[in-house]
Amino acid sequence: MPSAHARRPVPNNDRFHGLDELEPRQLLSAVYVATWGSDANNGSIGSPYATLEKAAFNVSAGDTIYLRGGTYYWTNDQWVSSNGTASQRITIDNYGSEQVILDGSNNQGTATFGQQDVVTIAGSYITFRDIEVRNSKANGIAFVAGADNVVIDNVKAHHSQYAGVAVLGNPWNIWETNNITVKNSDIYRNAQANNPTPANGQGAWPGAMISHWSSYVNFMDNNVYENYGEGILQVVSHGGYVQGNTVRDNYSHNIYLDNATSTTVRNNFVHTYNLNEFKRDGWAATGIAVANENYVVTRDSKDNPIVNNIVIGGVHGFYYGNYDRGGGLINTLVAHNVFHNSDFEVVKIDYDNGHSGSLFVNNIFSNYRFSGNLASYAGGGWIDRHHNGYAGGNWQTNNFYGYSDVWAHPDYANAWGNSASDYRIRNTSPMVNAGQAGQYSTDYWWSTRDSTPNLGAFESTW
Repeated sequence: MPSAHARRPVPNNDRFHGLDELEPRQLLSAVYVATWGSDANNGSIGSPYATLEKAAFNVSAGDTIYLRGGTYYWTNDQWVSSNGTASQRITIDNYGSEQVILDGSNNQGTATFGQQDVVTIAGSYITFRDIEVRNSKANGIAFVAGADNVVIDNVKAHHSQYAGVAVLGNPWNIWETNNITVKNSDIYRNAQANNPTPANGQGAWPGAMISHWSSYVNFMDNNVYENYGEGILQVVSHGGYVQGNTVRDNYSHNIYLDNATSTTVRNNFVHTYNLNEFKRDGWAATGIAVANENYVVTRDSKDNPIVNNIVIGGVHGFYYGNYDRGGGLINTLVAHNVFHNSDFEVVKIDYDNGHSGSLFVNNIFSNYRFSGNLASYAGGGWIDRHHNGYAGGNWQTNNFYGYSDVWAHPDYANAWGNSASDYRIRNTSPMVNAGQAGQYSTDYWWSTRDSTPNLGAFESTW
């Protein structure tokens, strides 16, 4: 569960750490920052600034801020409130092939006022890329209410006390922080505030990459691993995508939808190396989880497609948890996934009278590690399920089975593998062309599905 530290108060947008707001601006197409620079300079390549915040205050739409190579140990969080436009984005980038590291270990900001992040973004139409962020005393890169149309691309964010990347909006208006994309990035060894993890598995902990009280936040094609909190979270958020990520060995849940609506989770590969350091109560994290925890403002999780994911290992592959507020699994499509080799049931759904409108279809549920039930559905409301494949475990599945199911081994390319392609099925598998048409048009590799699709994540076979 995310901790209060990952949901810090929204900072004062007029704060510029003592800079004069009427200071003359350098209208340059490129502004430079260097470890040896000075904020008394003019920001040219020969006379660079010392801080990103000073540079961001002196750019206009279409400008680029180049950070020269080196490790920056700024003593305050770097506030970026500049605004580009749809056609003229502001870009923050490394210079050439020079390696840039932003290290938060010297930050002297006050935690109460949310001043311990390394970079805080409140502006719009910004691209931040090719930079490493580490050792934050709070979040590595944080967004606050008002940030919109921002892209984080090819960054490394690691060893933060809380999140590597935290998109934090206004609980009373989740639309203020919107259209944020984090892609092609490595997010690891964050949530250090939970290191070591509690022996009893209780308490609160930050997530590694989180959208909270925000809308249309997309986490795409990232590697999220070995964090001491949940991996990817969409919390009281709407309309985002969790897509194409490789997620493994995080704490408690690898992908977590908590009070999330209309959020698509697709084409992710979730697995584990069973690293004891990141286990909760001795068990590796759940693959994909859905719940409704308590916050000052809440939204029932619903209308969430969960498709084309490959989830290997963990305590459960898919879990709906009726804790805190409950509310049920509502209008959730779980289709064309592979849930395989969990420590216990590959699918576990707690009792909840609120279950309604959800469908499990065209999935493969398989487990060769656990001799108990493949799926556990405790009942309550109604969840529809049919056209699924079952293999291994105990074939008594607590009445989770439905019509047109297939009970046979799927014949994976490698049932014990740690790559997504290992979970293609053989062309002679009984799960070929055994699915219901019309549930999802493309597969894990974005290939078009047949009119009678395969069960599982892949339309191609081996």
